[in-house]
Amino acid sequence: MHVLLTNDDGPPNDITSPYIRFLVDAVDEYTDWDLSICLPSVQKSWIGKAYFAGKNLTASFIYPTNIKNSNSFNGPFALPDSSFRKTHKEWALIDSTPAACADIGVNYLYKDKGPVDLVISGPNYGRNTTALYALTSGTIGAALEATLIGKKSIAVSFAFESNDIDEHIIKYASKISVKLIEHLYNSWPNDNSTELYSINIPLIETLNKSEIVYAPILGNKWHSVFTAFDQEPRPGFKEDAVMIKDDPIDIIDGSIVNQLQFRWDPDYNEVHKTVSESNGINDGIVLAQGNIAVTPLRANFAAPFSQGKIHLDI
Repeated sequence: MHVLLTNDDGPPNDITSPYIRFLVDAVDEYTDWDLSICLPSVQKSWIGKAYFAGKNLTASFIYPTNIKNSNSFNGPFALPDSSFRKTHKEWALIDSTPAACADIGVNYLYKDKGPVDLVISGPNYGRNTTALYALTSGTIGAALEATLIGKKSIAVSFAFESNDIDEHIIKYASKISVKLIEHLYNSWPNDNSTELYSINIPLIETLNKSEIVYAPILGNKWHSVFTAFDQEPRPGFKEDAVMIKDDPIDIIDGSIVNQLQFRWDPDYNEVHKTVSESNGINDGIVLAQGNIAVTPLRANFAAPFSQGKIHLDI
C-alpha cells in the first residue's frame, strides 16, 4: 500500500515538530506500507486548508540521520541526492501549506511507486478537537485537500498538557496511530458516508488503558485569538509551538512603532471551559476523559437543507 505522509508542523524539530519521526519509525516497524513523505518546509500551523495563491512552489529534499532519538537531518538539497537515497529515507519539503503538500505529494512526487492509496496528516503537535481547533487546523486541512483530490485521508493529532512527555508515551501513541489507521482504512465504509477521519490521542501515562471512541466535533466559540499590545498576555499553558519572531528593523520608523499592534494569543483556557460545560459525547469530552477520539468527517460544510424560493420586496 502506497501511503503519503504530510503534516503542518514541518520537518523534524525538537520544538516545533517533535513527533513525526516517531510515527515514521512506527510505520517502518509495524507495517509493510510504502511510505512517501511530503511536508511544509517550515511550520505552517493554524492555516487550515489554505494555499498561497499565485505563488510558485519549490521542492527540496532532506534525509534524516540514522541517529536514534535525533531530529537531525542531512540537507536540504535542491534535488534528490542519489548517494543519501541509498542509505536514508527521503523526505520532500515544499515551501507552502499543508494542503499544497498533499496536492503535490499525491500528484507529482514518487510517481514510480504508483498511485497513493492513503494520505496521513500528522501527528499534529497538539490537539485538534472541537470546532475552534479543527476548523483552523493545517493537519486536518491537508487531509481535507487529499479527500478533494480523491484520496482517503486520516488526520492524527497528539494532545498534551505538558511539554515534558516521556519518550515511551510518544512511541506508544505512534504505535496506536498506525494500528488504528490500519483498522480504519481496512474497514472504510462503502456508502460514501465518511471521506476522512480525525484522530486525537492523549499523551498520558495511562494511554495503554485508553478506550477508542467515535465522537463528533464539539461546536464551540471563543473571543479574539489576539490581544492588543497594551494588554497583558493571556495566562495559561500554550498548547502549540508557534514560533513568534520579530522581524529585525534597521531603521526605526516612528510611523510603524506607533501603529496599533496585536499579538497572537489564543485563549486555550476558554476552549477547555467549553469542553467541560458541554453535554453528551463529543471529541473534546472523549479526550478530556483520557480516551482516544475518532471523528468521521466529510469534506464539505455541513448545513441544514433548505428549500423553496426567497422573494424580496425591493
